[in-house]
Amino acid sequence: MDFYKYAEMIDQQGITPEIIADAIRDHRSMKERTLNRYERYKQGKEATPILTREFEGAAAKKINNKLANDYFGEIIDTKTGYMFGIPLGIGYDKKAQGYQTVIDAIERFKKVNNLDDFNGEVGKFAAMCGYDAGLCYIDKEAETRVMRVDPWEAIVISKTSITEPEYGIVYYETWDEKARAEFYDGTFKTIFEGADFDNLLQVEQKIHLFDGC
Repeated sequence: MDFYKYAEMIDQQGITPEIIADAIRDHRSMKERTLNRYERYKQGKEATPILTREFEGAAAKKINNKLANDYFGEIIDTKTGYMFGIPLGIGYDKKAQGYQTVIDAIERFKKVNNLDDFNGEVGKFAAMCGYDAGLCYIDKEAETRVMRVDPWEAIVISKTSITEPEYGIVYYETWDEKARAEFYDGTFKTIFEGADFDNLLQVEQKIHLFDGC
């Protein structure tokens, strides 16, 4: 589903609760599809066709020889292992000024975030659901961190490609059953809350400290 229209709306109007609600509503079909693929990967009964197949007549009286493995998960795991079994390398021009400082920062980032495992998980969910999302943030120790965001809770907004996000929305229900949406642009993180996603109000806005969405 294309969300480029929301990029144009936000460019013109800024972010509003109404735009957030409309984007989440349009994302509903993608949310259901990605959740279904996740359940199939886990071999959930309702999402795995072989587990709900019923037989008729004499076949219904035979021993149940249905196999639990429908190969969906096996294909995903094989693909993930092939793509990320050897950790991704990150390089930098050795002739560039400040080379060692940059390399030290990269190695620190990789260690703090367990980056090899992070990349593997992102790859697995992307293979499973069609895409996945990552969110960078600054923790209480002023370290740059990155976390996965489930694709059924992440909306990537761009006029060009999902790999070039201009805006992003992360939405979910909180522990006390409130609807919460976090909107990201090139400068700010803006938080909306409400009884449901159709009745959101802005409750907070702060600089996220990154150059870009």
